[in-house]
Amino acid sequence: MRKVFQEVVSEKMLANENLYLLLGDIGVFGFRTIAEQIPSRVKNMGIMEQAMVSFASGIAKMGGVPILHSIAPFLIERPLEQIKVDFGYQGLPGKFVSVGGSFDYSHLGGTHHAAGDVASFGAIPDSEIWIPAGNKDLKGMLQKELETPKLSYFRLSERPSEYAIDPGPVGISTITRGSRLTVVAIGPMLTEALEATKGLDVTLLSINRIKPLPIEEIIKASSGSAEKIIFLEPYYEGLTAIFIEDLAWSHKVRYIGVRKSFLHEYGNFEHLQTLAGLDPTSIRQRIELAMNN
Repeated sequence: MRKVFQEVVSEKMLANENLYLLLGDIGVFGFRTIAEQIPSRVKNMGIMEQAMVSFASGIAKMGGVPILHSIAPFLIERPLEQIKVDFGYQGLPGKFVSVGGSFDYSHLGGTHHAAGDVASFGAIPDSEIWIPAGNKDLKGMLQKELETPKLSYFRLSERPSEYAIDPGPVGISTITRGSRLTVVAIGPMLTEALEATKGLDVTLLSINRIKPLPIEEIIKASSGSAEKIIFLEPYYEGLTAIFIEDLAWSHKVRYIGVRKSFLHEYGNFEHLQTLAGLDPTSIRQRIELAMNN
């Protein structure tokens, strides 16, 4: 996903003089060419994320659209107050693009984990959150959304799904159809969802926009799949609920996400995935339980 992000941003910046790129000491090598071409609009701010966000808000105040990029806990959780006050309260546009959400950086431990970033950013009024499933939908997403006058968060994954497609402007696509219930795979969870639902009589949807959540489209696509909907989340379990308004009144809604506990162990991604309860076997067991209850 990083390569697609770098390609699209570089193209956009050459065509639009109002775009600025601020890096939190990552992506510097990937953006080296565009930095040489337009050094006045590409800056590596180092590991000073709060200052980077406030600096970016000044760019936005002067009419520019800043793109900020770093690892999820450093980009969203560390400078949350600055994002809230300098961007949200002021109603300014900004494009926050992270990598390494939840436990993608499994071997680096808790300092590099961020399973609560989506809820934190989503609590800021009038913000938008995009979670691409893979490279194909990421490219279309960035091309459409990078230049909008909105406060947006793009949560990139180190493990993009190869099954991702561009779901269009509403951010939803139907992968399989069934009658027992509907599973909504958020972003890169599409890979695990396909394995976990193999052979099951369920409708599988893929979405890459979590705020605003495409509720009406989800209900429409779930037609014939009973009244049960499970959201498969790449962040703390149940956090999607804060973006749902009236869906729970018409459907029995459940959530499968990262267990709400700190992951103190180190290891590869698959090991932490199992500890978090998001491996395909654990997911399938919970889906089958929901089908029968």
